[in-house]
Amino acid sequence: MEPSELLHNENRPGFYIRYAKPFPPPEVDAWRLSVEGLVAEPITLSLTEIEQRLSLVSQVSRMKCVECWSAKAEWGGFTYQALAELARPLPEATHVHLQCIDGYWEVLPIEGLARPRALFAYRMNGERLPAPYGSPLRLIVPWLYGYKGAKAIAKLEFKAETGRGYWSTVAAYSPEGRIQAGFDYPLDLDKKPHQIEGGEITDY
Repeated sequence: MEPSELLHNENRPGFYIRYAKPFPPPEVDAWRLSVEGLVAEPITLSLTEIEQRLSLVSQVSRMKCVECWSAKAEWGGFTYQALAELARPLPEATHVHLQCIDGYWEVLPIEGLARPRALFAYRMNGERLPAPYGSPLRLIVPWLYGYKGAKAIAKLEFKAETGRGYWSTVAAYSPEGRIQAGFDYPLDLDKKPHQIEGGEITDY
C-alpha cells in the first residue's frame, strides 16, 4: 500500500486528524467489536449488529486536543449502559481497556464511561464515521483530552485493574487526561483563542 493511502496525521480544515502512527483504513464490513474479560456475556458485534441492537444516541460535543486546538461535531453512537445490558459486566470489573486496530490502547474507569456525555460513536455529522476520524468506532469523552478518546476500536476488555494508555506510557501525558484550565484555539472559530476553565467545553 502506498504511504498516501494510509491514515495519518493531517491538518484538515475544521477538524484535524491525529493517529499515533500511519495505518491502512479499516475494512468496515470485516470489522468486529469484541467485548470480553470480566463480563457474564462476552459478545462480538459487527457494525450492522451494533446499529440494530444498540439504541442510537446523538449529541453535539467538542473534542479538545492536548495540542490546544479543538473542533465540534455531531456524534452518533451507543452508551455504556446499552452495551452493559448486553455484556453484563461482573461486579468486580472497574475499568475498560480499549484496543484499537492500529495498536493504540487506552484505559478508562467504568465510572467515567457511564457518565451521560460519554459515547461510543460510529456516526459523525449525520453519516457513518469516516475512516480518518476513527471508523468504525471511536470513544467520545468530551471532558477529557482527545488522546483518551480511542479511535478505530476493535476490543473492549473489562478488568479489575487500571492501567496507562498509550500516550501516558510513551510520553509525559496525564493518565486521567482531564482537560485543564487555560486556552483553547477552536478550528471552527478561526482558531481565535478562548480562555477555558477546564473540563468539557460547552460555551461555544
